[in-house]
Amino acid sequence: MDLTINKVNDEYTDSIFEEISQQFLNMAIEFEEQDEQVEQKNKNEQKEKLLNLNKKNDIYQLETPTPTPTPTSTSTSTSTSTSTCISCTCKNSKPSLFQIAIAKSYEEISNNLTEKTSTSTSTSTSTSTSTSTSNSHFTTPPRKNAVLPCQIANCTRRAALKRPKNGAQICRECFCSLFEDEIHHTITSTNLFNHGESVAIAASGGKDSTVLAHVLTFLNQKYNYGLDLFLLSVDEGITGYRDDSLETVKRNQNQYQIPLKIVSYEELYGWTMDAIVREIGLKNNCTFCGVFRRQALDRGAMLLKVNKIVTGHNADDIAETVLMNILRGDVARLRRCTSIVTGQEGTISRCKPFKYTYEKEIVMYAYFKKLDYFSTECIYSPNAYRGYARTFLKDLEKIRPLAILDIIYSGENLNFNSNSTLKLPEQGICERCGYISSNKLCKACVLLEGLNRGKPRISLGKEKF
Repeated sequence: MDLTINKVNDEYTDSIFEEISQQFLNMAIEFEEQDEQVEQKNKNEQKEKLLNLNKKNDIYQLETPTPTPTPTSTSTSTSTSTSTCISCTCKNSKPSLFQIAIAKSYEEISNNLTEKTSTSTSTSTSTSTSTSTSNSHFTTPPRKNAVLPCQIANCTRRAALKRPKNGAQICRECFCSLFEDEIHHTITSTNLFNHGESVAIAASGGKDSTVLAHVLTFLNQKYNYGLDLFLLSVDEGITGYRDDSLETVKRNQNQYQIPLKIVSYEELYGWTMDAIVREIGLKNNCTFCGVFRRQALDRGAMLLKVNKIVTGHNADDIAETVLMNILRGDVARLRRCTSIVTGQEGTISRCKPFKYTYEKEIVMYAYFKKLDYFSTECIYSPNAYRGYARTFLKDLEKIRPLAILDIIYSGENLNFNSNSTLKLPEQGICERCGYISSNKLCKACVLLEGLNRGKPRISLGKEKF
């Protein structure tokens, strides 16, 4: 049976197929039961009815250009009558009442469908769908992949993506607008900045810092934050990685017209990460880099004389930090790792405008805006402990996308027993370098002392003096 459907809209087609399927299902139940009862009562009576029905061409012919003659049967005492099946060319197959009724209903539905679709305003070209019925009596035309409209009110564009955060189908224009509005809401609802402040953007050349520089520049102009923005980069001395990413930062400097300041490990500590890795290997190198980098940002910010540092830590990064502190039992860091502003005890505080922003959405925004960023992973990071927490978090996100925000909310609402005997460290000042520390010597000075003595593992607690 051939069924031609012309100019059918995607949504209207879905409803028509549902109607056909439901009618077929109801009629299948009803007429199969009727067929069985008739066959059980009197097989001879059923044969006579079928012979009479075979003579009526209007029942058997469905949208055929010319009527086909009904095959004749020989009338003998031992012979049986033969007839043609409704929707196939097999012989000696007798159509049942169920098949006849289904065929007639299919014809009525197809006629109604043709009448309705003739008045459709669809601009798509008409196509003719013909399906083979060699293996089954009835087959439906293949369904097309429906293109969903944008779910934002008053938007007539087609959806271009599915938001990882909530699954909403939206177009790229609405996504970029929502992305910027959410960052603006985070900044204003938490009072991250004051008018006239100087802010240093921690720029590594990666997707997070590049999008952060782009969005802050845009929002600063659109909402008149009154901020003086600077780019602050740290050169760890990783050949083949940091030298290439710094070239991206320099291009961003020209694109956004923001002053750039670069500080290096070699200038501040007399060591590069390449030299440190040669001393300690690849197992604990991220400990040295993380500690030195945090202090290098503070020192660079003091040279720029800024009020605050903004970093590109996103929701995925913060959720990973919560998991890491839970696994390590680090109560002190677990208590403050979800704060959107840290380091208020020192001279320069740090802000995280991307606290509630998913990493996937940052990548999508950078793609849609065609931003210039460096996407290569650090060559020394594959063995980092954070990688295991990241893998676990990505598995959770596949099952439940809101798991990332739920972990952050759990860290924010974490309460400690006031009667606990656990003594939390207090923030102080390092006696040697004058930076923030919970001990007499900050972690950077301890690590640096181990390197200079030629025993870096001592500072990690792996060896004894």
